[in-house]
Amino acid sequence: MPTAPPLPPRGSVSPRSPGSPGEVRPAGPVARFAGFTARHAGAVVVAAVTLTALLAVPFLTSGSEEIASQEPAGAVFDARDALDERFGGDVIAWNLVMEANDGQILDRDGLLALRERIETLQGDPVVGPTLLERTDPVTGQRAIGVQTIGDAIDGTLRQAGLGGLDGADDAAVATVAGQIIDERGPGALGVSVQATRDEDSGWWTSPALVITVLADTAAIDGAIDADGDTDVLAVEAAARAVEAVLDGGDDLDAFGIILDQNLTAGEQGEAAGPYIGFTVLTAIVLVGVAFSSYWTLAVVGAGLIALLVWLEGISNLIGLADDQILATIVPIAMIAFGVDYAFHAVGRYREERAAQHDHQRDDHERALARGLAGVTPALLLALGTGAFAFLANAISGIQSITQFGIAAAIALTAAYLVLGIVVPVAVALIERHVEDRPVPGGRVLGVGAGLAAAATAMAAVLFVVFLDPAIGLGLLAAYLVVFLLVPALLIGRRAPVDVGSSVAFTASKVATGRSDDRHAGMREPEPAPPTDGRIAAAIGRAVSVVAARRIIVLPLAAVLTGIAAVSAVQVPTAFDVEDFFTSDSGFVVGIEKVEEHIGDQGGEPADVYISTDLDDPAAVAAVTDFVAEVAALDTDLLARSSDGSVAIDAEALTVLAGTSSLSPLEASQLLAPADDDGYEAIRFELGLVGTRAQENVEATRDLLDPMVADLQETLEQRHPGSQAVLTGGPIIRQASLDAVSDSLQTSIPIAVLLCLLIAWGVMRSLRYAVVSLVPILLVIAWLYGFMNVAGFSVNLVTGTIGAISVGVGIAYAIHFTMRYRQELRTALSRMEALHAAAVGTGLALVGSTVSSVAGFAILAFAPMPLFANYGLLTAIMIVLALLSSLLVLPGLLLLVSQEPVGPEEPGATDLQGEPVGAMQ
Repeated sequence: MPTAPPLPPRGSVSPRSPGSPGEVRPAGPVARFAGFTARHAGAVVVAAVTLTALLAVPFLTSGSEEIASQEPAGAVFDARDALDERFGGDVIAWNLVMEANDGQILDRDGLLALRERIETLQGDPVVGPTLLERTDPVTGQRAIGVQTIGDAIDGTLRQAGLGGLDGADDAAVATVAGQIIDERGPGALGVSVQATRDEDSGWWTSPALVITVLADTAAIDGAIDADGDTDVLAVEAAARAVEAVLDGGDDLDAFGIILDQNLTAGEQGEAAGPYIGFTVLTAIVLVGVAFSSYWTLAVVGAGLIALLVWLEGISNLIGLADDQILATIVPIAMIAFGVDYAFHAVGRYREERAAQHDHQRDDHERALARGLAGVTPALLLALGTGAFAFLANAISGIQSITQFGIAAAIALTAAYLVLGIVVPVAVALIERHVEDRPVPGGRVLGVGAGLAAAATAMAAVLFVVFLDPAIGLGLLAAYLVVFLLVPALLIGRRAPVDVGSSVAFTASKVATGRSDDRHAGMREPEPAPPTDGRIAAAIGRAVSVVAARRIIVLPLAAVLTGIAAVSAVQVPTAFDVEDFFTSDSGFVVGIEKVEEHIGDQGGEPADVYISTDLDDPAAVAAVTDFVAEVAALDTDLLARSSDGSVAIDAEALTVLAGTSSLSPLEASQLLAPADDDGYEAIRFELGLVGTRAQENVEATRDLLDPMVADLQETLEQRHPGSQAVLTGGPIIRQASLDAVSDSLQTSIPIAVLLCLLIAWGVMRSLRYAVVSLVPILLVIAWLYGFMNVAGFSVNLVTGTIGAISVGVGIAYAIHFTMRYRQELRTALSRMEALHAAAVGTGLALVGSTVSSVAGFAILAFAPMPLFANYGLLTAIMIVLALLSSLLVLPGLLLLVSQEPVGPEEPGATDLQGEPVGAMQ
């Protein structure tokens, strides 16, 4: 076997025929970096493994206990926090809908069944001791934990000498029930809006009642942690226990109302885990199929696991707070970027291998150096623009979105280092070690080992992200040994055969369709001639044909983008629980029962928080006038009492007047005491109707905010520093959605501008920077236009898709633009350069797209809508990025570039792939 020529010295170039693959040979820092990396491949891999091990320490030990806020700053949030802090934190109230299976709960049998369920709850050894005694504000009757219309009916029947519910007949019960409901109103008693009244008899028929269970937070096991703070999960678990006890009979069904949001989120996140795992599995397998290489599959799998360790380890080191987006959405998004880096870096290395003809052992080193030198400028530019696009989100006033931007930039950088450098280096190192070593069992062993490696990588990712990070790290260590180190050592010890095999790029293999079964499996197939290949050629032809018809294509794309942009600006910002949880979950079913049985008479609770000197009669009078003004409003946006007035809970005013029968504990839910005697804060609760439609919440705020502002102004005139704020669940949600929308409207333009400036500075050409930016704008317009047509809304999760689309769109465009400019140096014409770029980079873009889209398409079938919508929209976004880069960008490149004078002799080039001192 002849001796291979030595590698060229630093700063030199290798002569190649004009227009051949990998023509560019940078001679500056990029070439030195590539040559150094190739010469020290083993050290690079060892350093990566060592750094992964070091980052595993903060990954396992330095996680933040702080939960990232998904809310901006503002008065409504401060008021909500003040309510939580100052008003009876020792008491928790759970609302439930009790629904009769026979459609009537207000008859004797229904009320007795309800009482039985409540008595069981009061006697339950776990739940019973946590219940609080409560007082009916009208009758003064007291009960343990729960008080219903059944108690009032029973008391009235006993006073009439009818023996209560146990002794009275059905007619007596129905008559008394009708009298009480007529007197106090169905809404005040929790009677369903589906209830009907017989005008002749005055009897009511109701399918359900809404009840409230009061509990002592401190009495709930585990509800108060060592720091004295409330453990939300423990409280939600207790709420589920209450619901389970009340749901224990055959006659009645119990449905909790917003009892277990965090538990439901955790459970549904775990249910989505297998789908996320299959997303990873699919991406890894398709990488192996695309490159027809077990080793590439195995190394990419290890790289993706290590990437997650790097992300979490660095995030913990810099103190990022715990967050669902950081823990799940960012890692999933980085799969797409990681696979993209791997396709371009490994693909360029293998393209260089396919272009060589001497097939000597150190060809791997030379091909790696040339491949890294050729692809690094585009990868670095894609990294820089993408990272700054994500960092543009750091200006958001929402901690969760700010962290998303920071974490995504970290992950993108880690993806470049791990998948863009370490992975191709490791692939080249292994292939050099094991080349020409046939494997007994051949193809079957290779396929089986590849599937086993991909499945293990999937399991490791699931453990790292969702289940147990320590086990995930153990799986990573085992993976490196079982699927990389041991097979490489075993195969490398076999005697070489006299076959001058080499690793060919996917396009070459597909073009010839040849495969040598003697060397199938873990060892790579026979080299193919350095032709475009059928798939690559098809991509090249398609791109060239479309670009040649740019006079038609570009105006058509502009028209379609204009239409999409008009639709995109109409995408609503909304929060609907069915966008996050499955429709059959107890959480969503409970909300549906609210709409069915409470409807307009109850609505979703909101609060008016007032802080002032309540010892001042004038201040109390102003507050009283405000309550009367709200009660007199003529609106369908607020829940109404039986007398037709707006239902605003004014029981706190009776406490101030000294006429209330509430206990001190119950009064603490409505009034906050001052440091000395008296009270300094008061709350009023009212119900907002139709809050699943955000326009209703906006209209309610438009109605109430001026009234609340007037009250604050009046109070401040007497007591500076007084506050009056409308707050509560629906108001908080609307303010958060407004902040998300404002953040998108600010961060995306900033991200686009940063990408333009960076691309301009690196390419040293404004026109190339501008045309490379066009795919970003197209993807954003097309994606949000689709979201509007398909009925999606912008929320905290789908809002991140916009930032990711900027990163993906600019990366795809930069890879194509940089490759086109490189090919333009040696091509005879612009079309020849365009075709060559499409054959090389276009194939890598298509391969990356297929791998990522297939994985995210699987995620779209996850049971949790949050992940399903994210997977679907991400898959669509990646396809749009590919289409804009291969169908629109090439035509624009032809418009802004000039025909080359003729092929130049290869010479020293800079980071932009341009001859030193040249500028286009």
